[in-house]
Amino acid sequence: MNGIENDMSYNPRVIHVHTNELAALALNHAATLLATASKRGTLIRVWSTTGLCEKLFEFRRGSDTADIHCIAFSFDSSFLCVSSDKGTVHLYGIRDPKLNRMAAIPHALNEAFGDLCNFKVAIEWSCICAFSGPSHVIAASFDGTFHKHIFTVDGKCNREEFELYLDGVDGCDF
Repeated sequence: MNGIENDMSYNPRVIHVHTNELAALALNHAATLLATASKRGTLIRVWSTTGLCEKLFEFRRGSDTADIHCIAFSFDSSFLCVSSDKGTVHLYGIRDPKLNRMAAIPHALNEAFGDLCNFKVAIEWSCICAFSGPSHVIAASFDGTFHKHIFTVDGKCNREEFELYLDGVDGCDF
């Protein structure tokens, strides 16, 4: 027997994350947290991947249906960023969810949090987002733009850098 077979898990976990199909998911760097978004794109949920695989948080992205393009955890798993086809990148506090604004969800059985802050990118263009430092989030859009924002725990999100990295994207096929 090789070592790989001994390391395999024979006790899989099933997590019922959303009633609709999944659109995006991400694991944190330690693989202890899983973030999910459905095709509806209004709620982002964070789950523990250890123990009972329970839901830890539910975040409200918005009330309109949206296509989620990207979900990413910060390096220390304190924050989460999410980009959608609505032209926004939302940031959520995970380590201290009370930093987030409260979201009003009619007829909700449980409490959901809104975002900590958000910023605009090109609407209707696919966009990926990631953290480049403890308080910096970046976004690269298929319209050829690069966005770098600095955020604070009191909900401020300010643009630090903006660049056009592709010129004449009309002739490009992605």
